[in-house]
Amino acid sequence: MNIGVKDADVSGILIMKCDSTGVIKCALMNEFGISALNFSISEDRRKVELVNVISFLDKWYIRKVLKSDLEYLFSATEDDLEKENHNRVIKRADESVILENKKYSIIYTLEQLKGKNDEADQ
Repeated sequence: MNIGVKDADVSGILIMKCDSTGVIKCALMNEFGISALNFSISEDRRKVELVNVISFLDKWYIRKVLKSDLEYLFSATEDDLEKENHNRVIKRADESVILENKKYSIIYTLEQLKGKNDEADQ
């Protein structure tokens, strides 16, 4: 996953695990193993709760935008592709899903990890 703005970006591996209640727990870890973002997605995928955010992103106004964008990203369906909704557009490019927040110029890119045989890792 990559979250990019004009002059900076946060990237790493997004680890997702579904618990016994159906809630999906997520952690964005960088190359050094530092957790940049921890959040959970509700069972119906409509709500995101930010649990832990790295200090330079831990501002109320940044958290508000992150939460809103992640809720839109994870609740989107195939019908939402290429449609603009509140200055946000989701598109597919090759093996990636891209959410662009046009209002704040933030681009979220999700790309599935590939194994040795080009199969998605479990």
